[in-house]
Amino acid sequence: MTLPGERPTITVVVPTRDRRETAVPCVAAAIAAARAYERAEVVIVDNGSVDGTYELLRERHAEHARLLRRPDRTIAALRNIGVSCGSGRYLSFIDSDCLVAPDYFHRAIEALAAAKADACGSPYALPDRPHWLERSWHELHAPPCDGVTRYLPAGNLVIARSAFDAVGGFRDDLITGEDAELGRRLTQAGFRLYLARDVRAVHLGNPKTLRQFFVTQLWHGLGWRGTSRGWALDRPTLMALAHALTCLAGLAAAVFMPLPLAGALTMGLGLPWIVPAVTAGFRMQRAGRASNPLAALLLYQLYYLARLCAMLARSPADVGRPARSVSE
Repeated sequence: MTLPGERPTITVVVPTRDRRETAVPCVAAAIAAARAYERAEVVIVDNGSVDGTYELLRERHAEHARLLRRPDRTIAALRNIGVSCGSGRYLSFIDSDCLVAPDYFHRAIEALAAAKADACGSPYALPDRPHWLERSWHELHAPPCDGVTRYLPAGNLVIARSAFDAVGGFRDDLITGEDAELGRRLTQAGFRLYLARDVRAVHLGNPKTLRQFFVTQLWHGLGWRGTSRGWALDRPTLMALAHALTCLAGLAAAVFMPLPLAGALTMGLGLPWIVPAVTAGFRMQRAGRASNPLAALLLYQLYYLARLCAMLARSPADVGRPARSVSE
């Protein structure tokens, strides 16, 4: 940890809300990594937890981290608040359901220097003994190699403060999707984002049931407004619309076309799976590995249905979440 009077190299920001089960070990891991690096400070920003998370963190970690309570804010706002309370030349964002290794900050700074990048990180890693659902989804999205990217998850992100400040930080008004929107602005401004798999955070909060998966994707889908501009929709939104059209086409064919029963059933049941099948095939090819095709089809069917529901939602309350809450 940074000595009194010494400016830290890294400000670590950990937003949290109602994460009692994971926050203590995850914050402990972040503090251990900060102590190993020696020139890092940790700022925890609680969003009004009601399950005892704030009190438990204050009891266990107040000596080694600055703990703030800022209820009724978006997760983007929580992260910006944490940044404003620190002075590091680099900013690290770690979510309170993510575990990092003791050498995490050494690896991140080395990756930034080696890639001559302004930001680095990687998609979340799986916990030990993952559920089949989280393993299947991870296999479809895990990158096969390091490289320049346009997106880094905000729960596992290290970025130069100069780049973060230059684009104005996270957009406070976004309920979710704030990391994708930040990546878009950073890329447009000419900053270099680097996907480095050595900069690794294990995500403990993955959905482990189909219902949890659907609700999670529905929530994240609310960020489509932040990553779309006018008629320039992002790829997931475009694919969700294509999925809606194929579903409607299948229904129309089954009901209105003069087809025998077998043909009607084939059209009605087959067309809705076209977009999930195309997406699963694309993801497997891109990842360079073969995943469970049935699991992939099922998860992408739920993913696109959740995205469509998110597009139809008028507010976060429509999907069962408070309007200004941590979006994890």
